[in-house]
Amino acid sequence: MLGFGRQTGDTGMMPAFQEIGGKLGPFHVTLIQIGAYGDAWPDWHLTPEQAITAHSTLRGSTLLPVHCGLFNLAYHSWREPIDRLTRAGAAQQITIVTPRPGEAITIGSVLPATSWWAGATR
Repeated sequence: MLGFGRQTGDTGMMPAFQEIGGKLGPFHVTLIQIGAYGDAWPDWHLTPEQAITAHSTLRGSTLLPVHCGLFNLAYHSWREPIDRLTRAGAAQQITIVTPRPGEAITIGSVLPATSWWAGATR
């Protein structure tokens, strides 16, 4: 039986992802934060590449990135997290949905692959 979803909240990599994935997964969707990371706070926020690892460890089917693109809270550019995530996800053939902020989506529906943020300035 597939669980509906799992949201990571504000956290770094942790062993509990393995336990959660093993006991409650697989999940249709994981909502994993990918923004506002930095070397000074590795326990608070995942890097985009760590988000891919967490998603796989949680045994997720589709990754919906959260906590990025609206506010610049770190030293990286506001587009860097989604750019890094989509590159890392493509390398591992992870299904990632990237709706615009506020856009409604239906998990499991086929969404056109877009990089809506690529032309945005912030």
